[in-house]
Order: sequence, then structure tokens, then C-alpha cells
Amino acid sequence: MGDAEKAKEYYTKAASQRGGGGFMTESRFYRAMAMKKLDRDSEAQGIFDDLIKTGKDRLARDEATDFFAKFGERESPQARQASAHYLIGLGYLGKGDASSARTQFATAAKLNVSHVWARQLMNDN
Repeated sequence: MGDAEKAKEYYTKAASQRGGGGFMTESRFYRAMAMKKLDRDSEAQGIFDDLIKTGKDRLARDEATDFFAKFGERESPQARQASAHYLIGLGYLGKGDASSARTQFATAAKLNVSHVWARQLMNDN
């Protein structure tokens, strides 16, 4: 909106946010995007790489999960896999690899048809 000073103030606030695990993992993407706006690319790239690694680790952990350990879990295996692919997609999107991001978002949307953000980002990129 033309107020570069105010924009920098809010990018700085966003870049300084600390999140926890779980759903907060997605907030790291937005934190890294704010860092990019502040020319803190190396920090942002580290976060994008970590998002990709976290997603891949979650996929590998899902494959290694014992069948009986799944009883009582609140999220279906497909929903967990969708979330992992979504994180990987965010990492690729942040790194500027729109093609790989789109592929990950498409996989997430296929695994969980209710994943609105995966579908939206798949169509946007």
C-alpha cells in the first residue's frame, strides 16, 4: 500500500515469531517468507530446507509405523501424509521451485480432499 517503513516493521515482527510443533510448523513458512522480504535469504533457505526435511521425515515415520500403533490416533494415515506433502510443498515454494511445490500440493489434495490450502496453492502456482 506504499508504506515501506510500516511493511518493514511488520515483516520484522513476522520474522521474529517463534512457533512450536504441530500446526505451528506451517507458521515457519510465513516466518521465512518475511525473512526473504528483509533480505535474510540464508536464514529463510534454512527454514525452507527444514520444512522439506520435516515433511519427508514424517512420511518415512508413517511408513515405519506399526499397524497396531495406529489405533486411537486422531488423524488418519492419509491426512498425516497429506500434511507431510503440504509441508514439503511449502518448502519447495519458498525455495522458488513452483513445479515441485505444485506436485506436493497436488499429492496432499489427493490424499485429503478437505485440504483447502493445498488445493489453493496447487492452483496458484
